[in-house]
Amino acid sequence: RYKDFEPTPFWFLNDTFREEEIIKQLDTMQQNGIYSFILHARDGNLNEAYGTAVYFEHVKFIVEQAAKRSMKVWLYDEDSYPSGNAGGSIAIERPELTAYSLKVVKIKPSEISDGIARRVLGRVKGLFGYAVYKTENGEKSVKITDCFGRLRRKWYRRETDKTYYCDMQNKLFFKHVRAGTFYPEIAFETHAVENAEIYVAYLEPVITDGRYGLQADCLNRETTEEFINRTHEKYAEHVGEYFGNVIPAIFMDEPSSGGLLPYTKEAEEKFKVFHGYDITDYYYKLSSEYTGDGKKVRREYIETITALFIDNFITPISEWCERHGLILTGHFYGEEDPLSGSQCAQSVYRQTKLMGVAGFDIIGRYVGDLEHCALLLGARIVVSAAEQSGKKRILSECFALNPFNFGYDGLKKTGDWLFVSGINHLVPHAFYYGYGAYQRTDAGKSFFFQDTLFSEYISFSHYAGRVCKLLCEYKHRSDVLLVYPSCGFAEEVPFPMGNSGVFPAAHAVNMQNRTYAAVRYLTENQIGFDVSDVLSVLNSEIKNGRVKIDKKTYEKVIVIRGGEKEDAAFKKLAGGGVDCILSDGEDIDGFIKPFGLTGNHKNILLYEKCGKDSNLILLYQNSADFAEITVPVGENTYCYDAEKDEYLKVTSENKKASVGIKGY
Repeated sequence: RYKDFEPTPFWFLNDTFREEEIIKQLDTMQQNGIYSFILHARDGNLNEAYGTAVYFEHVKFIVEQAAKRSMKVWLYDEDSYPSGNAGGSIAIERPELTAYSLKVVKIKPSEISDGIARRVLGRVKGLFGYAVYKTENGEKSVKITDCFGRLRRKWYRRETDKTYYCDMQNKLFFKHVRAGTFYPEIAFETHAVENAEIYVAYLEPVITDGRYGLQADCLNRETTEEFINRTHEKYAEHVGEYFGNVIPAIFMDEPSSGGLLPYTKEAEEKFKVFHGYDITDYYYKLSSEYTGDGKKVRREYIETITALFIDNFITPISEWCERHGLILTGHFYGEEDPLSGSQCAQSVYRQTKLMGVAGFDIIGRYVGDLEHCALLLGARIVVSAAEQSGKKRILSECFALNPFNFGYDGLKKTGDWLFVSGINHLVPHAFYYGYGAYQRTDAGKSFFFQDTLFSEYISFSHYAGRVCKLLCEYKHRSDVLLVYPSCGFAEEVPFPMGNSGVFPAAHAVNMQNRTYAAVRYLTENQIGFDVSDVLSVLNSEIKNGRVKIDKKTYEKVIVIRGGEKEDAAFKKLAGGGVDCILSDGEDIDGFIKPFGLTGNHKNILLYEKCGKDSNLILLYQNSADFAEITVPVGENTYCYDAEKDEYLKVTSENKKASVGIKGY
């Protein structure tokens, strides 16, 4: 049954609900062999409110109609994304659950006058000030309270000739002018300490890209409970009888732990429990302008926030889904960039392990290559986390942001790249319920019946189903583990910010480049590898010279050089007899034997899986050039043509076969 492995597209509920149109579109899906979709509330539904009883009744009608057609309906947990906001209603109706970022800035000499240090901070919440100065015994800091006040700098002026009293409105008085200030801002003000650096720590509301305005605090368990009550429990009330059968899963989309350097009211208490000291005494060390040794404080703050995000948001939702017979699936933000993820206390690797079906995200028609290999790393992070947890299905949201002429060839190029990266279920973006003027340009394009290339999508869907079914029948083979410097990245945040984005420190960029260099070497030599973070190694079991990460073991380990935790992980591995190196990214040659391809194989992606009686190898030419290579093969080797569903026996000479692979 290939249909069970064919793509599950988003179906954007992005226009006015009409029963006859729902039935028409469901019939179109069924007639074209499409048996599952993700029901996705989406921009464009301008006349009907999200989250009302009427809305969930519409969902129930769709589910009931799908059940009559033996179709599967995956639910989407938001009014668009990121998950956790309930369409923006939580921050609006429960302002105390608004997310904040921690900001720590250094007062400039120009902001000190007559012995007073001042800075207007804006519409923020003040925390503490700090005077930091050097002594003979090192550094001393003084925490300052009562240093935040209100300041109004904006003036208004109004001319009037009326009185202000209700029973004298018809009296004509002389004209006068009233002027005053408004719009209070929070200002920092304190006595400057001679020869001391002055820092100020405050909280700034997290402003999203305009979709919701304010972000809900997903580090707070109360926010999660509110979110579940407004979404998951409403689904259970209206369509709970279909959970686990017609409705197999619910999709979580890019939940946010907050802004850059996230904060929640519980963070200070949890930090002290986890690490044994009061973080409020050391907030100044989280400033990107602080030049002292703040690595330990920075790393431990990020670890605390990451733990809160996992414990207070992802875990309760995961447990709710498990109790209700649903698979939690979806994906997180920025899987390909653990460096920037550290800035937001996101650990995609650790978070993914709580997913029933792990998820990745690749949009557009561009795929990761050896020059820009962040996507190669991101795919391995997600796939490794899933496989180490014993999960067989790994999906990817894909095909968004493409031109209207994007058809079978483009789908196959991106799809094949995902398959060879370990993805075995596709979530196309998307079928559009409404296809009006604005809707048709939302993250283009539609792959549904309104599109002239819909038949090409159907052909690709059948092709993808055959490949994914085959992939799910095997397990990934790899004895090599790449440990990226997750703790080293955390020691470097927060990074300086500018109008054009984030500017990581030089050491952080070096660690990132070392990681990419290792990925590049392993990939161009067709060496299969899995990925883990540093904490997983430090908490791992070592036995007989092999390290066990969850349910998988490895005999060769590459630890990317970073900070003291990376050094500790390497020391633990080496002390346990594991064959490992502490790498700068360029020194792997000779440590691991390449797969054995010859010819122009540098851009060949290889993914090897093993089964009970046979092995499976996927090859993908990750460039536009034709590649002619020699592949080591066994006596009974077949080439599978998934487009025709045919097996062709491979002839070999001296257990080698010549293969030509056209460029993508």
